[in-house]
Amino acid sequence: LTRKAVQRFQCKYGIVCYGDESTTGYGQVGHRTLQKLNQLNLQE
Repeated sequence: LTRKAVQRFQCKYGIVCYGDESTTGYGQVGHRTLQKLNQLNLQE
């Protein structure tokens, strides 16, 4: 995934919508983002 795609995903699902990778994790696939990706994958 690209950084911009990760940022859009994070904002869409209310994970984080501001900052950067080093301050808020915005644009980085961390624990909360991975958890949401897995949750959505299980729903399919």
